[in-house]
Amino acid sequence: MSPRYWWPLLAGLLGLSLLMHTHVLTALVLIVIIVSGLAEYWRRHALDDIRYWRRPFYWRGFPGEKIPMQIEVENHKFLPVSWLHVSDLWPRAAAPDDLNVISPTHKPEVVQIVNLFSLRWFERAHRSYNLTLQKRGVYAVGPATFEGGDLFGLFQQRWENEQVQYLTVFPEKYPFKELPLPSEAPSGDRRARRRRAASLGDLVRGGGNRHLERAPPPARPQGARPAGGRARSRHGTTRCWPIGAGWPSRPWPAPARA
Repeated sequence: MSPRYWWPLLAGLLGLSLLMHTHVLTALVLIVIIVSGLAEYWRRHALDDIRYWRRPFYWRGFPGEKIPMQIEVENHKFLPVSWLHVSDLWPRAAAPDDLNVISPTHKPEVVQIVNLFSLRWFERAHRSYNLTLQKRGVYAVGPATFEGGDLFGLFQQRWENEQVQYLTVFPEKYPFKELPLPSEAPSGDRRARRRRAASLGDLVRGGGNRHLERAPPPARPQGARPAGGRARSRHGTTRCWPIGAGWPSRPWPAPARA
């Protein structure tokens, strides 16, 4: 029964027992109210300061390897946790060897590791497993779901830890002698490699593989010469000052009078 219906019922029974002057019913209702209040407080704070760790020896490996792993849970508060149910999603391709600790889920390639703990104040518990890596890939581990409640089993609380970690399984290793490489060309056909490299083209440019042509030189103005020289124009001789050399320290010579 939900607490919002539990408390009005208890309040009604307490009022009825007081009106009828039945001391036994009054004492019984008071005991139920105290136990319910304690259970409700326990339910609200049962999952506070619960710490959870996945500690595999390695977070990466090759197919066929076995990796030892520990799952640790700590109750970091004064209020004890009478029961704590933890279900952690785990990839089937890297699941523990013990089939009694895993259960199927609605996802075909995902199982869940189920554990049940009972923790006192500031107590830490752990479980040990051996993971068997089956096939290559990058697998998500998590999230973990926590369920806890009071000592009397009246109420329960549920919380999901959204932290996800990743386990990497590398491709399978093969001996060099088993690779089907021809002895006359172990690195492959050079023509094929050149043809493949040429098909990639210019990867820096957005157009990809395209023909590049040299741009024509910029056109010079009429009568212009390189910097520092003299050019002939229809108005007479003109001095050309190099670009970026700064303004001349002496003024321009005055034109000669006729």
